[in-house]
Amino acid sequence: MNPEQADVVVIGGGVIGASLGYGLAKRQARVIILDREDFRLTASRGNFGLVWVQSKGFGMPRYAQWSIEAAERWPAFSALLESETGISLSYHQMGGFEMCLGEAEFQRREAFLEKMREQSPTGTYPCEMMTREEMQQQMPRIELGPKVSG
Repeated sequence: MNPEQADVVVIGGGVIGASLGYGLAKRQARVIILDREDFRLTASRGNFGLVWVQSKGFGMPRYAQWSIEAAERWPAFSALLESETGISLSYHQMGGFEMCLGEAEFQRREAFLEKMREQSPTGTYPCEMMTREEMQQQMPRIELGPKVSG
């Protein structure tokens, strides 16, 4: 297809451009995505597969909720892409850690998460605080440094 035959030409084939093109094509639009060869570490390339909820949307409750909803929906979308393309995305939601160094930082982080819960329309936020010992149990092959408080 040449650009004159397209209903939509998307400039840029990163995560946003590819998502737009995919969504429009699912709605029967004739789509062309134009992208250049780029070996720099762009946002799409550097963050591919990173579906991260922690700390997103402070002071913006709807954005925080939107991030949570996107993370919850990603496994089904990933499975759909795999079934349509035959390409495994090898996506696994395993969670992540944000380490606090010292008791003061631990308390600030705990207060921050409580504020995120308070701002949430549901009164929840899918993050939890863990003690240093609980974290160490989750990562038995990594020795946490003495400054890690949780």
